[in-house]
Amino acid sequence: MKLSDAEKKEIKIGRRNTNLAGSEKPQAIGKLMSDRPAPKEALESTLGRIWSPFKGVECKNLGMNRFLFSFRDEAGKLKALNDRPWTFNKRLLVVEDFDPAKTLNEYEFKKIPIWVRLHGIPMGSMYRESGEAIGKEIGEVLDVDVDECGMAAGEFMRVKVRLDITKPLMRGISIFLEDDEEERQDKEMTGEEKNNEQKGKEILFTYEHLPDFCYICGVIGHNDRGCPNKQNLGVGHEFGSWLKAEDWGRRPSEEDRSRNSRDKWGFGKNSTGGNRGSDAITWRKNSFDGEGVGVSGKREEKEATSPLNKQANEEEVESGGKKFLLEGIPSERIV
Repeated sequence: MKLSDAEKKEIKIGRRNTNLAGSEKPQAIGKLMSDRPAPKEALESTLGRIWSPFKGVECKNLGMNRFLFSFRDEAGKLKALNDRPWTFNKRLLVVEDFDPAKTLNEYEFKKIPIWVRLHGIPMGSMYRESGEAIGKEIGEVLDVDVDECGMAAGEFMRVKVRLDITKPLMRGISIFLEDDEEERQDKEMTGEEKNNEQKGKEILFTYEHLPDFCYICGVIGHNDRGCPNKQNLGVGHEFGSWLKAEDWGRRPSEEDRSRNSRDKWGFGKNSTGGNRGSDAITWRKNSFDGEGVGVSGKREEKEATSPLNKQANEEEVESGGKKFLLEGIPSERIV
């Protein structure tokens, strides 16, 4: 389109320091990756109980499954932006920080926070810098699950990244171990050992709470049926369910299910919040008994990245005469 001289005239406008609708509250904008319109009342009620259980959130429908969320505290907004991938009715909800300088169509809705497990790292190399170096190849590093000394131990390391869902999932990466200079000078390697050192080690990735993705192209947001490359269905898939990390949440007891059944959104009346600075899994940092009680005698809250099983995380709720399946309900802990 070619503008006329009259249309090219520039008009200066200002911008208020407040957020939308004159609100001083922290705000974020989200998009539900679904062809079906979602009721904003259900989103407001459900996500309010997850992101800010005691204060809730306000939700405004912006059209095309885009919503403006207003929070009554900064902690709720940070949880929505950085905690984990969120889903509603088995559809991914992408949340971005509100930017008053952007038009609605300038929001890309293409990045989500997610914990990635790094399998195959030698235990002597499980420290924060290693996690950050590998995490940068996956996305923007948000956190690394290490102890007070900056080290980790176990079968894998965990790093939280902001992942670009428009790109294929990374399945792994190769690393090369650097020996200390003195050890390298004293070490006499055979030809086979030199060859193995040159090849390096393969580090495999699995993703916690990974949303639905395509097994053909590895992109989040559509499945095999909707893949633009589905003509390659006859070719062996390079992606699969093995990229989804196993959940560690304990199976809820009869008491848990009874308590949750009194709340149609899946939350018991005894929900409480923690005040930890990280939502990393606490299995390495705390001791637990069989019922999830710490050595201090206080019940440890489950982290957002380790929800209970499907019965406790998916509930059919009714809104406007329709039923919706709610997912992504984390534990009672607040970040």
